[in-house]
Amino acid sequence: MDIDAFATCPRGLEAALAAELEQLGAPETRPAAGGVAFVTDQAGLYRANLHSRLAGRILRRVAAVKARDGDSLYRSVMAVDWPAWFDVDRTFRIRLTARKSPLRSLNFATLKAKDAVCDRFREAFGRRPDIDPGGAEVSVHLFLEGRKGTAYLDTTGAPLFQRGWRVANVTAPLRENLAAGMLTLAGWEPGMPLMDPFCGGGTILIEAARRARGLPPGLERAFAFQNLADHDLAIWARVSSESAPGTVAEGPLLGGDRDSKALAAARANAEAAGVADAIEWRQSDARQLKGPVGPGRIVTNPPYGERLPVKGGLAGLLGGVADHWRETLPGWEAAVLLPEAETAPGGLEARSVTPLANGDLPCRLHRLAIPAG
Repeated sequence: MDIDAFATCPRGLEAALAAELEQLGAPETRPAAGGVAFVTDQAGLYRANLHSRLAGRILRRVAAVKARDGDSLYRSVMAVDWPAWFDVDRTFRIRLTARKSPLRSLNFATLKAKDAVCDRFREAFGRRPDIDPGGAEVSVHLFLEGRKGTAYLDTTGAPLFQRGWRVANVTAPLRENLAAGMLTLAGWEPGMPLMDPFCGGGTILIEAARRARGLPPGLERAFAFQNLADHDLAIWARVSSESAPGTVAEGPLLGGDRDSKALAAARANAEAAGVADAIEWRQSDARQLKGPVGPGRIVTNPPYGERLPVKGGLAGLLGGVADHWRETLPGWEAAVLLPEAETAPGGLEARSVTPLANGDLPCRLHRLAIPAG
């Protein structure tokens, strides 16, 4: 049976996510702002949750709804056979977002939708499931646009960027799916030398190491689809036993940072992620860090004023880094994530510039060529 689904992602990664979903077997994808609509089956739904490195969550379309007013929303949500989707003993919550909606209060709309789901269960069983806003086993997502909308069930649970290996945090950590997207946009492939001279907690390099070893990003976690009524244990056993798609190949991975505490966090995270032996860590100023034998890729998220204090200004820091790269890493390419108001290091050819959302901060990924001597 075909399943209509929607995978969310950071803004700017939609095309890359569509390509990833196609590689995972989705026969039809349609990129949209903030994600990708796709058609799949039960195995494909499980596979996307387990193997997608770029998605934030995977939503399964349940029904179209009307939202002219609170009563029409209630009636259309009530019309959905919710007991066919999850058990009355499961806790649930409603997550509602709206754009150009005639409904004046989203809180009111959320309550109407919650009442509709509960009343459908009361009609069937004489009792209703409990509400748990913080840790519900089932999440119903309603997206309203104008006078209509769509109801989805979340098949993911905790966001997919929460891989389960981050045991040590640093200031302003990069989300794992954004780090994976930066690697993809940088053109990095397993086996290529890779360096991150501002490695912080090690997210970019850990994502690279796990990809190189074919470790599924969702290997260490549970998923919300396991709480739904149609969860198929046999299909999940088959999908979870599959190896990750793609070629496994390892090359030198090097992370540098001036902060010894950040490096300690990176080492702890790499150990928890099962790739401690795949990455070399050095305490070093980025303007002095020597890279592995290349050419290869530099993929990095340097500190910038909105997130971390930078002495001497970001432009001065990156100017010195660019000079160092020209001297020591000829023929390499760099992908540098910067706030949208910042310019790339001078003297390096810009291959491409991709707008990306780093949380709520609008950024651009600058892909730069380092002259080959």
